[in-house]
Amino acid sequence: MKSRDTLIVCAVSILLLALAAGCTKKVSVAAPPAPPATPVAEASQPAPPTISEFAVDPSLIELGQTAELRWQVTDATQIDINQGTGGVPPSGHRMIAPNKSTTYTLTAKGPGGGASAEATLSVAVPLPPLAEPPAAKPTFGERLSSEVEDAFFDYDHSYLREAARGALTLFFGQ
Repeated sequence: MKSRDTLIVCAVSILLLALAAGCTKKVSVAAPPAPPATPVAEASQPAPPTISEFAVDPSLIELGQTAELRWQVTDATQIDINQGTGGVPPSGHRMIAPNKSTTYTLTAKGPGGGASAEATLSVAVPLPPLAEPPAAKPTFGERLSSEVEDAFFDYDHSYLREAARGALTLFFGQ
């Protein structure tokens, strides 16, 4: 029994030594603290102009009709429309009546840059009416058969009856 008790004491001693070695305080390796963030003054760029609408309504007209040109622009200091319209406010509309198909260009400029947009108005030119050909002049034979009446002579006489003389006077104008 003695050897058995000795064996138990040895086993418990080894176990305690192993536990004692594993229970040592572990030193944690901490990362160095991050340097304080220095505020960086970011240069804020102004927003570029935005053209939210630039349209012509209707987009097809006949010569002499009008159409409406509409626009809506933000963040711009200078807004121009070509084709003689010139400087315009940031939003608006204008009635137009060009003589031919035209493309309008809106140009917006501001501190943040520039922007442009196009709108096209098609103008249909009606075809001229077809000229009817002039009525054909009747031939002499057609005129003779439609306008001249028969002239009758009395039997064995060379003079015309009174009714026949009137018919000849109408046609020949005598």
